Amino acid sequence: MLSVISKDVIDLWEAVITFVLFPLIVILSYLIEKNSFDSSKIDIEEEKQTLNLTPSEVDGTDSAVDFHTDELLQFLSNLGQSTNLSLEDKSKLFANKLSENMHRPSMKYRIEGTRMLTGGKSLFSNLPDKLQETYNAMDKRNSMEDDQSASILEEIDDQPTIQLSAVAYAVLEFEQKVEVKIERIGPLDVDVRFRLDTIDGTAIAGEDYIKLSEEFTIERGQQEKKVTIYIIDDQQWEPDETFLVKLSLPNGEGAHTKLGSKTVAIVTIINDDEPGFIKFEETINLCKQSVGKTEIKVVRVNGADGRITVNYRTEDIDARAIRDYERKSNEF
Repeated sequence: MLSVISKDVIDLWEAVITFVLFPLIVILSYLIEKNSFDSSKIDIEEEKQTLNLTPSEVDGTDSAVDFHTDELLQFLSNLGQSTNLSLEDKSKLFANKLSENMHRPSMKYRIEGTRMLTGGKSLFSNLPDKLQETYNAMDKRNSMEDDQSASILEEIDDQPTIQLSAVAYAVLEFEQKVEVKIERIGPLDVDVRFRLDTIDGTAIAGEDYIKLSEEFTIERGQQEKKVTIYIIDDQQWEPDETFLVKLSLPNGEGAHTKLGSKTVAIVTIINDDEPGFIKFEETINLCKQSVGKTEIKVVRVNGADGRITVNYRTEDIDARAIRDYERKSNEF
């Protein structure tokens, strides 16, 4: 119509009408949502179809009921019988069940649809895929008492996860051993086999530590296991050295056991062998020229571990080599 009255031109009265229509439409939408123009009783059957309410959510007097007490109690009982779920997971599942059984107004679904289109945060709780699978199996078992659903529930999350408790260890050489801890996460009702292998770094197997390449078992009911790796304590001074410990699963174990995120650890061997310090016993030595020679003593203090080599040489000050003394340069 505006294209006929004032084509390509916006008059002031047109702008005013457009501005006034905006709050008017918002208020009108709110009144419609609150059923302000309809004094009749709400059609329960229509609401049930709109909100997908189950029959038990409406009692015989057509009054809305928040949730099914019996169904929730049965669901809670099934959660208590499951030994494969943590307390946090059980809380999430029950909260999701409670949320699904509560009455949701149609406006909430409209807001949810808008948020889905715009990428906003959902109003409804969303479970992780694994927990959603568990929830679906429990819900089916609760409503249908299906033996197959019960079997699915027992199988979900029945795989324990193992990993190293730390990714870095340090040990003094004189302690001669380091304990690496492997921890189990999840069910405790099965034995779990794993393998540990050491990998050379700056530390060499056979020289600095005893090589390890074995399979071990975390027994049923056991949550962790400590494995000892032996360190070779020599009397030779060396800088700090490192090697790696790798956690893996033996052949066939991956079918019912998973590896966590910590599968490799670095072990640092801290050297505790002090080589000591080399110095002259006396900083000034006097000798008579007529004697023909002098002995200068070198001592080692504050440690004597390992074999060391010392280089020495003479330098002129007032005395000149060849003329006053014999030049010397060697090692001991």
